Amino acid sequence: MKRKLVIFLLFSVLFTADLFSQFNPYTNQFDSLSQHNISPSEPSGKFTDFSNFQGLLCVLNSFWAYGNQSIDEYVINGNTVSKTGAKIDKANTVSGIAFVNNLNGNAFSPTLYSADLVKPYYYDGTGWIAASDSLPEFILNPGGSGNFLYYVFYNQLTTSKSILRYNGSGFKNIYSYLPGVIPTIADLAVDNQGNVWTFTGLNDNKLHTDSLLEISPFGKVINRYAFSFNSVHAYGCFTQNNTIYIGLGSDNPDNPSSLVPVTIEKGIVKAGKAIPFVGEYSDLAACNAGNPLAVNELDEQNGFTIFPNPVKDHINIITPKNYTEKANISIYSMCGQKLVEQVLDSLKDLSGTSINLSSLQQGVYILTLTTKTQQSSLKIIKQE
Repeated sequence: MKRKLVIFLLFSVLFTADLFSQFNPYTNQFDSLSQHNISPSEPSGKFTDFSNFQGLLCVLNSFWAYGNQSIDEYVINGNTVSKTGAKIDKANTVSGIAFVNNLNGNAFSPTLYSADLVKPYYYDGTGWIAASDSLPEFILNPGGSGNFLYYVFYNQLTTSKSILRYNGSGFKNIYSYLPGVIPTIADLAVDNQGNVWTFTGLNDNKLHTDSLLEISPFGKVINRYAFSFNSVHAYGCFTQNNTIYIGLGSDNPDNPSSLVPVTIEKGIVKAGKAIPFVGEYSDLAACNAGNPLAVNELDEQNGFTIFPNPVKDHINIITPKNYTEKANISIYSMCGQKLVEQVLDSLKDLSGTSINLSSLQQGVYILTLTTKTQQSSLKIIKQE
């Protein structure tokens, strides 16, 4: 009874406010969008009618911004951002947006997903439709690409935070943030292979990012990068081409009202020059996801090299000369199923070692090399 009363009171507080942005890990509360009003200089207009389209159009270098009354489309042109004029009514959604395929069987695909705090909503070209699945606590900060859709799950009773994958018929917990660690940017970026990119830091009331994690669709941390970044008023992020863009509001002391491009070079995460962004929103999503990490970059980051990649049949492995431990090599599907396993007595000379992958279907896989002292993973692209 107490639990029901707490939830009822919380919802009463939420919906008596005007509108809400995403969950703020700094305060463990929802921020009122009255702090994120769209600039009055931006033109207002009617919502775009998408009813004659079989899904949202994916404009090159475009992204969608979740605003006070509407979801607006923008295009990045070099160091400038311009508004296309396309907009969608946000209706009663409150959790932000993700651009993915329609996972609930509707013909309007690709589309946008959001939530009303506990239940996913998807856009069908004319309005928002509630999915039948729901959770007792809050799903927010969605991110997605293709058939991969994720939400951050905020358990208010335990104050724990985790990443859930939604497939149109249910949720699966794939990753839990460590105690004392929070997502410092209130959004998830997802690349074109379905991997989740999340910025994290200590829950010390400073909202400072110290790490960038790449997490596979089945919850494996593929890469963890050191990254020092001021995340105050960081409300959204998305991947596009080989870049992660972070949306910052006017309260950020370093890069107010801007998009900051983030790239990875030789295992080092770098923040580029901020791009002025006229609107202030509460979430961002892009349709051309791309991948922040190239195949060669993955090879160098993990200390061993595979070739060729992409591969058609046999793949070869090269390791440093002082790499003499026994090793287990496994290849997984993106759903976590182990498909190939090979045990090597020694890694002293792997230049002549090859693994036959001809039986695998075309797609993306993860190769994991495990020894007594370390484990490294990288992506493999299998071609026909």
